[in-house]
Amino acid sequence: MKPAIAILLLATCAVAQDSSDRTFRKFAVPTFITLQALDAGATEYGFHQRDWVEHNPLIPHSTAGRMTYFGLTGAGVVFGSIYLEHKGHSRWSKALLLGAIAVEGYASVHTLRGLQR
Repeated sequence: MKPAIAILLLATCAVAQDSSDRTFRKFAVPTFITLQALDAGATEYGFHQRDWVEHNPLIPHSTAGRMTYFGLTGAGVVFGSIYLEHKGHSRWSKALLLGAIAVEGYASVHTLRGLQR
């Protein structure tokens, strides 16, 4: 699973280097949503199947709270990127999506590594 995440991150960076903003968003938004769903699913699995200790103090300890957290942060990044694009800040829009993808990629790998122990 970790090599697939690394390939996804590298492919996103490659698309960001040489593509239009629309092409980049078509690739980056599904990548971000996939990584966030992977992190949310692994976190949920850890809470239910193992004696999981969450290191992020912002994530609540109830299932509904966790799903709300992941849903709102995902929506905030996607709509924030769209808002920046409509205001004419395409570089900041790309930077927001790339930063969010990098953070979610790290969080997914960290969560999966914690489940292997």
